[in-house]
Amino acid sequence: YDRQGKKLAELDGVENAWDGKTKSGKEVPDGVYYYFVEAVGFNKLNYHKEGSVILLKTYAAANPNPARDVLNVETYGLNDGNLNYEIFDVNSNLVWSIKTDNQNVISIDISSLEDGIYIIKICDNSNCISKKFIKNNY
Repeated sequence: YDRQGKKLAELDGVENAWDGKTKSGKEVPDGVYYYFVEAVGFNKLNYHKEGSVILLKTYAAANPNPARDVLNVETYGLNDGNLNYEIFDVNSNLVWSIKTDNQNVISIDISSLEDGIYIIKICDNSNCISKKFIKNNY
């Protein structure tokens, strides 16, 4: 179910899994979705479970955070062409950038950056992901 309560998919059996698509096969956007499970166990007892799941087809991790000399960045789901990595300071000034050949794991030397808060923006031809990180020399 989506946030408006619209049923997007229905599965039968324990071997099935939701693939992030509607009943008609259309991909749903990243977001929070809800599930309701009703089952009869081997012991003939009825079970009911409900909860939420976060669907993220594109994601980035930036570690360590805070970072001192090197920021390691790993992306998932950005695979439509080359990747552009850009780092911006809190005043939206571009302070570092590189274009890679779809390289989803990268180590960035940030030792020359001033201590502070930064945003790293990673884009392919279709999507962008932004992550905040802190540069701190301790």
